[in-house]
Amino acid sequence: MDSDKTAVSEKIWTVPNVLSMFRLLLVVVFAVAFVLDRPVISITVFVLSGVTDFLDGWIARKFQQISKLGQILDPLADRVFIVLSLVLAGFKEVLPWWFVVAILARDVVMVFIMLALGSRGFRVLPVNFIGKAGTAAIYFSIPILLLSFYFQHMQSVFWVVGWASALWGVALYWIAGIIYIVSAWKTMRSKE
Repeated sequence: MDSDKTAVSEKIWTVPNVLSMFRLLLVVVFAVAFVLDRPVISITVFVLSGVTDFLDGWIARKFQQISKLGQILDPLADRVFIVLSLVLAGFKEVLPWWFVVAILARDVVMVFIMLALGSRGFRVLPVNFIGKAGTAAIYFSIPILLLSFYFQHMQSVFWVVGWASALWGVALYWIAGIIYIVSAWKTMRSKE
């Protein structure tokens, strides 16, 4: 969300915030379905999470419902959903650990950047398009890779499409991370 061009409200109960809260609840449903080997439910919930992620951002921008809470909730819901799904998929050997670590390592770097900025009194850096594209590619790839794992008769198609999206997602995710690192460095250096 581009908070520099649009007013940011203090409202809590906006449609985008409710969608982000709903997405956080979906994390629990996904985790239970995944652990209980309910692939149709877990994949459906994951896709629903991706749809609500798109909708909350679109509604916030389209109807000027960008809020401070939303600027925290939306990326938090994304991260929690992605991290949990990756870790569970790693433990169940649905996804290889190198893929899980590649994404989680970038998120750890981002946490340190946000902490460094916050400790110096700076606000969180705005989300950039490359980061959104990387997140979207990862969101798209995970249910496709789950389909590849659970539905062996269509594995080859799902596997190719899923991994193509996953690898692009990881690359874009890290490119966005490098952009954030450089931007944070410049921001902190400008106040010295």
